[in-house]
Amino acid sequence: YNALSMVLNRSLLYDPNVGLQAARLYGDIANHAYYYVDVIVGNPPQRVSVILDTGSALCAFPCKQCKHCGSHVDPNFDFEQSRTAAWLGCGECTHGQCQNGKCGYYQGYTEGSSIRGFWFRDEISIGDMLQHNPPILAQMGCHNDENRLFFTQRANGILGISANPSQPTLLSRLLSSEAVGSHVFTICLAEFGGRWTVGGVNSSYHLGPIVWVPMKSERYYELAPEQMLVGGTVVGSMGDFGRTIVDSGTTYTYLTAQVFMRLKTAVENACSNGACGAKKQHNCWIVQSGLERFPTISLKLAGVELAWHPRSYLYRKGTHTWCPGYASNAPAPETVLGATWMVHSDVIFDVGGARLGVAPARCPEYRQRPQGPVG
Repeated sequence: YNALSMVLNRSLLYDPNVGLQAARLYGDIANHAYYYVDVIVGNPPQRVSVILDTGSALCAFPCKQCKHCGSHVDPNFDFEQSRTAAWLGCGECTHGQCQNGKCGYYQGYTEGSSIRGFWFRDEISIGDMLQHNPPILAQMGCHNDENRLFFTQRANGILGISANPSQPTLLSRLLSSEAVGSHVFTICLAEFGGRWTVGGVNSSYHLGPIVWVPMKSERYYELAPEQMLVGGTVVGSMGDFGRTIVDSGTTYTYLTAQVFMRLKTAVENACSNGACGAKKQHNCWIVQSGLERFPTISLKLAGVELAWHPRSYLYRKGTHTWCPGYASNAPAPETVLGATWMVHSDVIFDVGGARLGVAPARCPEYRQRPQGPVG
């Protein structure tokens, strides 16, 4: 595991000796359809819940004066109450549009959601107050208009942690701060909740060795799959996958049309005539005695195999109902390895080393949030 691997006895708390920060994740596939993390913003501190998204770079959430925002789990951020908050002026507006002396932004997403507001700078730390992660000064978005999924979601906003060399992001500020030990972060998703670690690797919940593959991080975290197999059946070969990104903010794993159809057929064939101890019902499976007989899906990259196990590519939707966590990305000729590909593994983003690591893990589960700041 070399110098990246660090085991903390008090793994919930910030350890300044190794520069390893940890934050609890909440959410799930079946109900929330996303995983989110708490951040503490401003002075005095205010808690804000944000979806953890490796597919975007913007950190933004609604402010108290928002004209069109939904009802979320935390109160909207009160800019006026923070002694350390400052709007970005037009002279600093390199990634936005000047409006009434402030730097405005707009962000649209593929499925039609969008947010708009103004950039500001303030202190922010990841996780809740119990973890004692030190704050950094970073740029964030304070939006006054949100629609579609941003309006209806329970989490307040979004925390994009993709690579974005064209502008400073919260992640780049965090990784370059003295409070972080290395340019590495990991995401370990359980069925309910999980953990985000920044500054190294906490191997205490690993169940096996880390498998490393090359990763590009020019804008997204990109992989180059060579083959996908179900058992011994090849369902995807070089050239079938298109651009392939790892995106924690996307619920399902989206495959190109031809790979999806082959994968779907191969799994159904492997489970025909009760071979998996399950009965097909519409698009899902009724399973009475576990998922052990379902096939393992393998993704080959750079000559090594990453296993995608049934308890990851299927998600629980009721006591005995399990549904596929993969779908067609048609008509887009691209592959998105979403949360269903990541769940039950510690996925390690070694940004400095241009590689991605995957280790089977017993990821921590969190269903209840602690009390937020009072005052």
